[in-house]
Amino acid sequence: MRDRGRPKAVAMACALLALAAPSISAAELFVDATEASGIGLHSQALGVTAADFDGDGDVDLVFADTSDAEMLLYRNEGGLVFEPEVVAGPQTNVEFAAPIDYDGDGDLDLICGGWPRKWSLLANGGDGTFEDATATRGLATQEAVETAGIAVGDVDVDGDLDVYLGRGRLPDVLYLNDAGRSFVSAEGTLWASGLLPEATGTEHALFADLTGDARPDLWVSRYGHECTYYVNDPHGTLVDESERRGLWDLGPDFGSAVIDADGDGDTDLYLIRGGWHRDTNRLLLNDGKGAFLPGTEASGLGDEGTGFGCAVGDVDLDGDEDLYITNDGSGNRLFLSDGRGRFVDVTPEALRLAGTSTRGAVLADLDGDGDLDLVVRCRRAHDRVFRNTTDSPNWLKVRVDGPGLNRFGIGARVRVFDGGSLGDLAHLRGQREIVAACGWCSAPPPEAHFGLPADGRYDVEVVLPGGTTWTATDVPATQTLVVSSPVAGP
Repeated sequence: MRDRGRPKAVAMACALLALAAPSISAAELFVDATEASGIGLHSQALGVTAADFDGDGDVDLVFADTSDAEMLLYRNEGGLVFEPEVVAGPQTNVEFAAPIDYDGDGDLDLICGGWPRKWSLLANGGDGTFEDATATRGLATQEAVETAGIAVGDVDVDGDLDVYLGRGRLPDVLYLNDAGRSFVSAEGTLWASGLLPEATGTEHALFADLTGDARPDLWVSRYGHECTYYVNDPHGTLVDESERRGLWDLGPDFGSAVIDADGDGDTDLYLIRGGWHRDTNRLLLNDGKGAFLPGTEASGLGDEGTGFGCAVGDVDLDGDEDLYITNDGSGNRLFLSDGRGRFVDVTPEALRLAGTSTRGAVLADLDGDGDLDLVVRCRRAHDRVFRNTTDSPNWLKVRVDGPGLNRFGIGARVRVFDGGSLGDLAHLRGQREIVAACGWCSAPPPEAHFGLPADGRYDVEVVLPGGTTWTATDVPATQTLVVSSPVAGP
């Protein structure tokens, strides 16, 4: 239980002391497992998508590559060993393969975009084999476009997953899912203006509940243009509130991630501001109602350089989310969090990858031992897999078997409390949102991962898009909990 009654300075000092003397040193936290992994060399590496695509219970990897390189599915064979195979076709010139169960059949399909290419919808047969379903689901386009920014979420809270597609130099488009049968343009329906905005330069897009009302809002990162923050209002309209909510005149960015950086139970934003602008990354702190305040300077983050992506997760299993940031040759960074908005750079040399141009990254439990391993895409160099050596029972994973067609609970907010204290923020152990994108051109597995003491019991709250709330009480740690009904027990 977090002691909210101690003086802030004492709490901060204790937290920083704990970071300075962890049970496992930063240099020992990850070991390079690339050589035996089966992961190959991909000269034009971009994004990575992590999820169980073949339904065997472990996390597979989809690697996107530009030019004529084939998109590969790396099937997880266990023990951090992967077997590659070409995905559907093959698919080439892909920057991002966004995970989506568009038809609610319980397996994850893919929406693929790149630069330039026609986007494609790949239907999963349930075993990790894919078939191109673009033309039959209303997503076909007549021309090749730039589509690196793809957001997946239930924007109209009707129980299925919709898609926002950034199109580079062309205006972006939003497609609404018609119960898995087809996708229909939202032009003239959800936008406050009645028409799609003339929004261009999109590099990244993310649906997340930033206002805390159980409706997915939309953050759009634009390269060379101002970014845009659309609030999903109670009338079912996406309204540009960038200026009113404190996100105006931020300039361009390359990607974003959601993180509860200060442990107060709402969703903060971390913006990748580098690319070729060489600007400073930014942490924006949520006021609890979807307005944002600057938090970079006090956080110890920033990381000036040629930032491209980031991965978010509790790598040391101490209860809060940490950050791994990729850069274009200037050296990557691993920041550990104290849970109250402060981060410390503890990057070991093995994770820095100095001189290497790195792109997408994900944190995911690849070997099934409960801690988060790391995958880093490296342009014109060997991609890397790092095993987390924490080897601790102090963890809990939560998967949401959602109602309707949102079977993976995309957009669900998951909170863990001390047992017997459900809903009491003074006893909050952590908050996560299950999202379909993180950083740049990458996506983590659709589950919520928490570092928690193994000897405790916990209450879990799941708030689905639209506000339906499910709970599980008296839950032990060291397990994967599947929440699939309004009330679930251990």
